[in-house]
Amino acid sequence: MTKIRQSTDWNNPAEAKKANEKIHELSRKMMQGSAGPSKTNVLGTEIPDSAESKMQMWNQVMGIGRQGENGDILLADTIRKEIVEEFQDDESPKIENSLFLQESTILCINMSLPSIQRTINQMKNFKSVKILVITCDKASKVNLSGLLKNAAEYPLTDLYIINFKQNVTSIPIEVTKFKNLTTLSLINNGIIGLPSGITALTKLKNLYIDLNPVATLMPSITSLKSLAILGIAKTKIPAGEIASLKKILTNCQILEK
Repeated sequence: MTKIRQSTDWNNPAEAKKANEKIHELSRKMMQGSAGPSKTNVLGTEIPDSAESKMQMWNQVMGIGRQGENGDILLADTIRKEIVEEFQDDESPKIENSLFLQESTILCINMSLPSIQRTINQMKNFKSVKILVITCDKASKVNLSGLLKNAAEYPLTDLYIINFKQNVTSIPIEVTKFKNLTTLSLINNGIIGLPSGITALTKLKNLYIDLNPVATLMPSITSLKSLAILGIAKTKIPAGEIASLKKILTNCQILEK
């Protein structure tokens, strides 16, 4: 899939369509073997942990690279739409469904939603969130430190902080408290560097820093021995450092495009 991404002219509609079809098919084959039991989505309803559901998320991630620096990243588009539908006619400041709060494994905090403060106020009541998406559809300010403190007790494995552009220039130290993180995506922000404490994330396998003005990841990145994928497309990391990273992180696939 990496070769397809790198060799495709994404500005050519026909070529892009053909490449997407190839990636979709390859991804489906990879994911079919890992389909498991149902999980609970952000609204408390069950969604199948299937190849198709994973493909929806994958296709949104792949769209990031094609949108460029000015594109809007809608990683959790399906989840976000469900949140809008859930709250559009609800004037209550509280979520009363205790089962929903206990069993939800995915939570999307979209700072562009007018009603999002209702969810933020109850973040501490969620108990089982493994995937946390913090995003926006348009330029929005965000108190990342506060949000991550609210999520301190979550058994997080995946954290997405995406699409804030210049409204997020640094990542708070609270990120490093989630010791079980395997995926950290910081795509399309104004980040200039990673917190030194990131070395504590010893289980981190996937790190995406694409579309950020970061100029170096050294030296802290070299301690992340479990890294399997490092996304650095459209950053300011010099070629010399990239070459060094490839020598140090020998088991890591570095995505430059």
